[in-house]
Amino acid sequence: LRSTETKTSIPTLGEGVKVQLSPDQSHYLSNVMRIFKKGKKKAEKRVIADGDTCTNSFLVDVSQCVRIFDGKNGEWLARVSAVQDDVEEGENQQPQQRRKRKRDPTPSLYAECLNQIRPQETRQSPWVFFAPIKKHRAKLMIEKCTELGAGMFVPIITERTDSSAAIACIGSSGSNRGKRDGMQSFEGLEKLAIQALEASEQCERLSVPSVLPSAIPAGNKNNLWDTEELLKKWCDNDASVAQRRILLICRERRSDNTIVSARLREASNADGVAFLIGPEGGWSPEEEALFDQYQKEAPFLVQGASLGSFVLRAETAAITCVAACNLHHAESNAN
Repeated sequence: LRSTETKTSIPTLGEGVKVQLSPDQSHYLSNVMRIFKKGKKKAEKRVIADGDTCTNSFLVDVSQCVRIFDGKNGEWLARVSAVQDDVEEGENQQPQQRRKRKRDPTPSLYAECLNQIRPQETRQSPWVFFAPIKKHRAKLMIEKCTELGAGMFVPIITERTDSSAAIACIGSSGSNRGKRDGMQSFEGLEKLAIQALEASEQCERLSVPSVLPSAIPAGNKNNLWDTEELLKKWCDNDASVAQRRILLICRERRSDNTIVSARLREASNADGVAFLIGPEGGWSPEEEALFDQYQKEAPFLVQGASLGSFVLRAETAAITCVAACNLHHAESNAN
């Protein structure tokens, strides 16, 4: 579940519950997947619906059933039907209105839950704090880390963050919507959230990771955090955002850092970790000194980690970290 904000009322999934599908979802199921088109072979496909409080993913079969989830109540088999009110409304319309409707034949659909297929996953997912990188590389990072089980992505401004990459990744603050709302719009993050949503379809997970401007969804969204602000908030005893997680800072060319896989074995809850990925060009000397300070002052909350002897691109480092966490989880369950 991506957000705690509620703009629409979406029912809790359960047997017999009907969920109204959005126009985009109805269009996709009717016109792209063509599950209501006669004479067409119905292929198995998967689609995820967007929403502020509910994210539904569907697997269509020959009986016009889909699989849906809301991030809280597991996965359900649901039957898709057209809303009858639309049919009655069409019968009462004038000929000119009916002709107009013919050009847009997409019906309004709803999904009725039949039975639960899978219970909701209870595993914690690793977080990824990253310095903004160029758009196509950020999309790759979001896609692969989502498939490997990441739970949240938060961009962090570092001293060596490329401003052009930040604008491309996050988006310009000068959009009309941003001016209208009196706050930065973060349009780039919204596009990255779509990338996370599409990657969740691919791997059939029962949750969609958050892509947020800060680790506090209800907090101040006008500005991104910088490295020092993240560390302060992480170690703040009164308002810590850590949620009992260890922040593993990826620090290259440091012989005194433990390899990330060893850090995960040492952690009491390896799934509940967060990774801090640096920018192109690495951390500045001032940031390295800041990391040393916090690692000494709060060793149970902030630790350094190595990814090996090679210097990795930011997206490669993030994927490596989340993959190591995913493999550690699989090995722990196997044992």
